[in-house]
This record gives sequence, structure tokens and C-alpha cells, in this order.
Amino acid sequence: MLAAATSKDDVDMSDMCTVVDAKQVTERFTETVSPAEGEAAADEASASMDVDKTVRVFNPKTLKDQHGTYPVWMSQRAIRKLKGQHGRKSQKPGPRKAAKKNKRRKSSR
Repeated sequence: MLAAATSKDDVDMSDMCTVVDAKQVTERFTETVSPAEGEAAADEASASMDVDKTVRVFNPKTLKDQHGTYPVWMSQRAIRKLKGQHGRKSQKPGPRKAAKKNKRRKSSR
């Protein structure tokens, strides 16, 4: 087994890459970039981070957001099932009109 590992086809992998700490990376970055360019790059990075997406607030019981819409990932079948479980709010019953009685039609004789 050891004889196979020392054959001519094997390559020493230690020369392929070097492990670098975060401190060394920042030192190399500051050496390669002038101070004015470094500040400009930092300003651009912070400016892009300032823009935040508005967060929708969902009701945990109905799963509707503040606009009354369901989440995108929810299927129409699941929405119908959820509506059936919670029941629809009915309107207050108003005064009922008296039912009209059928009038006798005049005969055509």
C-alpha cells in the first residue's frame, strides 16, 4: 500500500493552495487598493445595503397579509380549505320583504 502511494504518478497537493486568515485577506486588500478607492468601495457597499424590501405581515390564523392576500406559495385548493375551516362572515340579516303571492292570470277566452 505504501509503495503505491509513493509512485511517480502521485502529486504533492500541498503546493496547490494556501490557507489564509481573515486578517491576511484584509491586509492584502488594503495593500492593493489605495485608501481613496477603498472608501469609495465601502460607500458603495453600504449604499446597496441601505435598500430593504418591505416585509409583509401575515396573520398566523388566516395566513392573510395586511392587504388581505394569501402568500404566493399557498395553492388555491389550500385557500379554499382554509376559508371553509374559518367560515365566511355573514352580513347581518336585514328586514325581509313579504313574499309576493302569485296572481291569477286572466284567461285568454
